[in-house]
Amino acid sequence: MRKFQKITLTACSFFLLMMVCTLGVNAQSFLAGQHSASNYYVDFNPDTTMTGPNNHELPWLPATRFDIDINGDGISDFELYSYGSWSNGAGDSELSIKIHDTSTSQVAFGHMDTCFLPNSTYFLDKMAKSLTKNEPINSYLVWLNTNLFLTYTFWEGMSIDCQDNGFINDTLGNYLAVRMVRPHDTLYGWIKLTNVNFLTFTVQEFACSKNCTGLDEYKDFARIYPVPTNRSVTIETPLPDLDLVVYNQYGMEVMKKRLPSGKTLIDLSHQANGIYFFKLLSGDSYIVRKIIKQS
Repeated sequence: MRKFQKITLTACSFFLLMMVCTLGVNAQSFLAGQHSASNYYVDFNPDTTMTGPNNHELPWLPATRFDIDINGDGISDFELYSYGSWSNGAGDSELSIKIHDTSTSQVAFGHMDTCFLPNSTYFLDKMAKSLTKNEPINSYLVWLNTNLFLTYTFWEGMSIDCQDNGFINDTLGNYLAVRMVRPHDTLYGWIKLTNVNFLTFTVQEFACSKNCTGLDEYKDFARIYPVPTNRSVTIETPLPDLDLVVYNQYGMEVMKKRLPSGKTLIDLSHQANGIYFFKLLSGDSYIVRKIIKQS
């Protein structure tokens, strides 16, 4: 039975990120195995060990699947997949991580494995990167939105022709690096695995980090007031040519304009009451502020 320890359940949700995240391109680094109270964190206690089937005769057993909701929004983002089959002295097996939404989710790439001949493409596999504790997870890794192998085998005539275990087990555990790239933010996460061998794997914990530098270094980026408001807000900034994009609480863009330095009045009288997110961009950095419009 899994015991879920959830710390700040909504820390990685869309709305909280929009409220508190300030992003800087290539400025973030989330360490494998590390988490804090501001992250979404799940600990499996006891650890969850699963083994996929190695099918030979009917009825064939289905693949073993383990879903990972990396950011705690109730939607599965990744899936650990284990399956094998053999017949007449030939067969194959795979333990892989699969992506449910390739438009937003990515896994860190480790290396390409080519079997049979050094330059052959007859059997070509992409292997996931295996990280050890405290290795950085950031934009400098190679990120792919395709399914990646952790380990696999391929054999024929009762001898192994191809195999690669990219997750040679570390005593402190091995980590998969994952991320979610979305219009308003990028979330980095890790999944801790041990006992990765053939069709067996053990999941211990995972975490998702906000990709934030914090607001302190941008405290003079812009001021927006009054909040809440019933008609309009004033944006005050020392920066020239600041870009503003306004989203409603459903993530739909409702306004976009270029702001000069100084004070600019933003009229919200034609917008419905509710929550709005003001995204202010300057170069490679931006901040997002939550605005409430009410009667």
